[in-house]
Amino acid sequence: MFRFVLETLLITFIMSSAQAVTQTQFLPGNYSAMAYARAQTPDGQQDQDPFTLFKLMNVPTQNTMMGPGKAIFTTTRDFNLTCATEKGLCSIVLNHSDHVKILPQQKIMSFTVQGAEADQLRTLFDLEQGEFHFLSTDHKMRITAVPGAFEFLVNEGGIQANF
Repeated sequence: MFRFVLETLLITFIMSSAQAVTQTQFLPGNYSAMAYARAQTPDGQQDQDPFTLFKLMNVPTQNTMMGPGKAIFTTTRDFNLTCATEKGLCSIVLNHSDHVKILPQQKIMSFTVQGAEADQLRTLFDLEQGEFHFLSTDHKMRITAVPGAFEFLVNEGGIQANF
């Protein structure tokens, strides 16, 4: 049932007419939030972020709810990143936990872990000098993975690079 709800929300979100390349949706009760980056928006804006992020994911291609793609997620499923190149789309779902902050009024969502869990997530991306840094072209989504620390952040108001 939960997967059906997520798939329905994803389809609804993709069909929305919002104008940004990186967008968020906050579910009632601040229990879950979803962000996505897509290659083309309804207004014709183009972006390579979903394809770039897909290439930087150091995991095998598999069947996902968006078709063939790559997925990175925590064992507790509080962080779920899925990218599918056929759809030109990356979807990130955060579910309530001690590692997740969901601030719907500010349109901010984040996932942060330290230590061994951070290092395990870091290995799932292509590293440059032991680190991974990704900032979306619209400066609304950032992933930072350094030894001992992993952070995913979406802020529709904009993000500084900090690397």
